[in-house]
Amino acid sequence: MVSWGLLINYAPGTDSVLEIEYDQPLVTSGPKLHLFIDIPNQPGVGDYPEIILINYPKQWQALTGSNPAVATLGALRYNSSGRDYHKIEIDFLKK
Repeated sequence: MVSWGLLINYAPGTDSVLEIEYDQPLVTSGPKLHLFIDIPNQPGVGDYPEIILINYPKQWQALTGSNPAVATLGALRYNSSGRDYHKIEIDFLKK
């Protein structure tokens, strides 16, 4: 399990971009990998656009209960607001 915590200060009325890229080799003992992403909303922070992009091997199949804005072979993209609480669960299956 990997957990991150970030505190970012920026001047009111300004725009900032934070991009986090994390790569990890897929190591599974079976035909299925479960991914769980939990991003709590930030009280007191104004609305801002948020994009979550998940890339995976094209030879795998993604089964998700959440609704990505874009779903293509090898990628899922979620467009939302930073005011929203995000809970994304995906099962990846080897084809």
